[in-house]
Amino acid sequence: MNQSEFNYKLAPSVGILIIFTSTLLISLSNNLPHGKGIPIFPRPGVLMFIVPVLVFIVVLPNIEIWISELYTLVLLLLIALSLFSLVSTLWSNVPLHSLKEATFIFVPMVCLFIMTVCDKRPIETFWKVAFLLTVYGVMLSVIGVALTFWGTIVPTDFGKIQIMNIGSFKIGQTIQFMPPLIRISSLTGSPNSLASWLMITINLTLAQRLARRISQLKFIILGGLQAVALFLTVSRTGIGATVIIAVLLYWLTARKNSKILFMITILIMLYIANHFTQVIFVYLEPLLKRGLSLSGRNLAWSLAWDHFSRRPLIGYGIGTSTMYISETIDILGAHNLFLTLLFEVGIFGFILVLAIWLLGLFGSCYIKKGLWCNFNMDNNIVVVSNTIFAVLVGLVFHEFFETYIFTDLFFSLYWIYIIGVALNHNAILMSCNNDR
Repeated sequence: MNQSEFNYKLAPSVGILIIFTSTLLISLSNNLPHGKGIPIFPRPGVLMFIVPVLVFIVVLPNIEIWISELYTLVLLLLIALSLFSLVSTLWSNVPLHSLKEATFIFVPMVCLFIMTVCDKRPIETFWKVAFLLTVYGVMLSVIGVALTFWGTIVPTDFGKIQIMNIGSFKIGQTIQFMPPLIRISSLTGSPNSLASWLMITINLTLAQRLARRISQLKFIILGGLQAVALFLTVSRTGIGATVIIAVLLYWLTARKNSKILFMITILIMLYIANHFTQVIFVYLEPLLKRGLSLSGRNLAWSLAWDHFSRRPLIGYGIGTSTMYISETIDILGAHNLFLTLLFEVGIFGFILVLAIWLLGLFGSCYIKKGLWCNFNMDNNIVVVSNTIFAVLVGLVFHEFFETYIFTDLFFSLYWIYIIGVALNHNAILMSCNNDR
């Protein structure tokens, strides 16, 4: 093995693929024998933390820094958010839990972000990650649909599951009845989790078709399988966010107008500012306390807002909202990322997250503007830019009813990864110029 081959294997792009592959595998869970999701790999949280850190340490000698004001700013914001989350353990009621949450979530995010913005061929890496996630989404869909039609329903201590024998191996999925449908979860543990995964994988399948990286027949087969599984989750949030992302992605790619992206970005900024300020929640509070039907979310939202009002600047510490709400009303968390942030890290942390999110949106717009200025609207790059923009917008809707970013490591990593790709302008535009 010569030196060039060795360096290639340790390049940031390889590290990124290793991190996502390991995270996907470690995230799998089986629901046998008691109906409660049991991780296939032991101590998944520890493994998901160790792998990115080790990969980053190995890749670090081969990282070449690309100077960019935008990604430097986002890196500083991300480090500030990480440090503030760690410091929040000082006033947390569960300091060890808060320390664990802050470390296990933010350290891998920082490592992945640095590797992403230093990747010399981010577009190629993006498509490799997209293909990997598409395969994963199809696998989850096939298992979920197969269990639905051929699985045996078995009652357990934690609800009903469907079991199917494959030789000497058994697999099972948790199901929820919503007549006339059965809500499926495949190997993710819950229908909403499966829908959230498919929200990403379906739209990456669509992106590959729009970039002409897969044929129409493959798109129909792969996309169709995932769409059937998504429908069987009966997740309003997952389905709604998937449709928003898909429509926006298709529309932006068809129009190919970077100015529209800037206009939509401004509208998104106004939307977020309007929805998540104190005035809006003050008006919503009476409705929430009267029992607005949101599958119990209204009670969780009301509790989260009450606690934020008592300590608005710095919050109660990372990871505290899930523990407090689940102990108080038996609902796992606030089911709202933005209220969760206000509860845990207050206005200060909320502003940091919002700034990173918006800079990611602007970064995706800047890519298309750079292509337009160079008179080279490369379709692969255009679709990547549009995909990042659409996903970041769709996640605003999704995370208003769920809390996956900063709680589930995969979604935290994918969120910061696409922002990192959007901010890696130098490498993207340079590779574009080299291909001309």
